[in-house]
Amino acid sequence: MSTIIGRVRPVFRGEWEPAAAYAALDMVRSADGLASYTALKDVPAGTALSDATYWDKIVDMTSSAARPLPATAEGNPAQIWPDAGSALRPVTTLAPVQSGSGDPSPDNVRPISGWTGVGLTRCGKNLLSKAAAGTQTSRGITFTSNGDGSYTIKGTSTGSISIEFTTEVPITIPVGAYLHVGNTGALNGNIAFVPRFTDNTTVSFAFTVENRVWKISDGYIGKTIKAIGIYVNGVQTADVTLKPMMCLDGTSGEFEPYQGDACAADFGQTVYGGTLDWATGVLTVTHEQMDAYAGEALPGEWISDRDIYAPGTAPTTGAQVVYKLATPTTLQITPRQIAALPGLNTLFTDGDGLSVGYNKSIARMFEEVLALIPAASGA
Repeated sequence: MSTIIGRVRPVFRGEWEPAAAYAALDMVRSADGLASYTALKDVPAGTALSDATYWDKIVDMTSSAARPLPATAEGNPAQIWPDAGSALRPVTTLAPVQSGSGDPSPDNVRPISGWTGVGLTRCGKNLLSKAAAGTQTSRGITFTSNGDGSYTIKGTSTGSISIEFTTEVPITIPVGAYLHVGNTGALNGNIAFVPRFTDNTTVSFAFTVENRVWKISDGYIGKTIKAIGIYVNGVQTADVTLKPMMCLDGTSGEFEPYQGDACAADFGQTVYGGTLDWATGVLTVTHEQMDAYAGEALPGEWISDRDIYAPGTAPTTGAQVVYKLATPTTLQITPRQIAALPGLNTLFTDGDGLSVGYNKSIARMFEEVLALIPAASGA
């Protein structure tokens, strides 16, 4: 004998729609994304979320006490699933940069440099910036940038052709990035996708094919792509659309058009170590520098261009030294309000490290929770 016990698990229905009716245990989020509700019983269409007879508020980010962003991701790049449109709070870490290699010594002087500014990129799953919509024609082939990161190639060539479309945002390849070309069947040796870097080198020869995912070799990590190149070898008839996508997981799946922004902060001076909170514009300076050490008392650990630090020791007289301040100082620069994109967000910086505070997507939280709940059935 079967017993019908009704719905026993919540169902996430997305953003609340005034014209929709809802069933008991349906979950919705408010239009501003700051609160979510569970239906206590079947809800007639037009019932406001403020009606406590029908709705129980289960997540509330509207109060001042809840304003600190509850989730944090660290890494460079950092990948998160935030509420679309909500504020992100990225913080970039900066450390002194010492040139050369090996232990610094009087015979191996390694100059130390700081930061006059830093950059930050926020995009979706696809890291490869698109080129503006436009068309180029050469030797019988028409190349069209479709404005979403895909490129259509049509016509019959009279000889080999190489063309380029400049990307809207130069993208510096972060550690662990992979390049995936959406319809690999078009890359048959006769038509090739060739990213070009700011140093005018290309990367077509730097890939190995691994299950149709082209892995960027380590030697290209940190380089910046400035243009998308397309090469046609000899006389070819083409009617294809290339959908290049660079992503972190190496198994990119369906093509996702690029969406993203890059921003830069100018410090107005050289900073040798610290953190930049992009949302507040507060630059916390943790290190100071001196061109030539002359026996001064140093308040903390130091880095020398010609010495190895050890507790209780001092740098060589005349050495360039960067030392940790006993008490950090702060500078105020222009804040950057960075809003979350729908779905997966990827953030990376050309600084040393990155942490991101954010409001985790309620839909994502529900997905994660519901994945842990086995489907219930009555028997």
